[in-house]
Amino acid sequence: MTRTLVDIPSTLLDPRTGAPAWGSYRGAFRRTELASLSRDRFERLATEKRWFWGSITQPDRMIAFAIVDLGYAASAFTFVWEAGRGLVVDRSLVGVPRICRVRSTKDARIDARFVHPRGSLRVLARDGEPGIEVAIELPDLEVHATLDERGAPPSLTAVAPVPRGVVNTTEKRALMGVRGAALIAGRRVSLDDALGGYDHTHGLLARRTQWNWAFAMGRAQSGERVAFNLVQGFVGEPECALWIDGALVPLPEGRFEFDRDAYQRAWRITTPDGAVDLAFDVSGIHREDLDLRLVKSRFVQPSGTFRGSLRSGDRRLVIENVPGVVEDQDVLW
Repeated sequence: MTRTLVDIPSTLLDPRTGAPAWGSYRGAFRRTELASLSRDRFERLATEKRWFWGSITQPDRMIAFAIVDLGYAASAFTFVWEAGRGLVVDRSLVGVPRICRVRSTKDARIDARFVHPRGSLRVLARDGEPGIEVAIELPDLEVHATLDERGAPPSLTAVAPVPRGVVNTTEKRALMGVRGAALIAGRRVSLDDALGGYDHTHGLLARRTQWNWAFAMGRAQSGERVAFNLVQGFVGEPECALWIDGALVPLPEGRFEFDRDAYQRAWRITTPDGAVDLAFDVSGIHREDLDLRLVKSRFVQPSGTFRGSLRSGDRRLVIENVPGVVEDQDVLW
């Protein structure tokens, strides 16, 4: 039986017991402070991870970007996928912790930034303002846009225990309006008809973490705005959901079928109850492989389009050529 979503509590940690508010919720926390759940600052340095991943999606284009704060290291990436062309921009940056932050502050629910000699990324969600500001400045990509929360469906926030870790909290948001423009390899494009979405995650995680993930936004053949977030492994079912126009619908944990020896082949993504039955056609692959002995990762995020069906109750929606991403991640950190 699929879980029921309830409105989010006012704080992540119970003010009386200090325990996390385990569950799946509509809405977002103002802050996600986890320091009290670590035994000491050394454990916190080793296990605390924060990231912000966002996308700005049009029917024939998707701009994806991420800022990752590992505590002892930092990274960022961005890519631009276009229909018929694949990845037209694909950039990754790594650096020391001081050039990166993914935090909440006294004035902002989200303040994520990565400032590197070769480029910068910034995401800012100020308190009391309905827009999330996105600024990306790289040699072949500039983005200045606002993701508009007004009229968008609610966030899905999950708080889940982590085997061999402590806790993970993740907020997923989709189908936000967008205002702004991008300069892509010298071409200026308007983003005013785009959809915005993001993944804002903060956790005290296990030494080894593995998962598969899928995220997409677009329109069904019948005209509804649709989006979904599916994962297999890691947090699992608590962060799986479907958005249809203004509605947020919980989903079971996803099932991913793909070929690790040939990521470019079509993927199949389903749920056990049949609510999701999709194929994903790959036309670009962002990949980061790292082996520093103590820290190793295989991170593969193909981009392309989804086709198939989504179901909520008796309502079945067909999608075709909806842009999005899938992911295969196995990290020792």
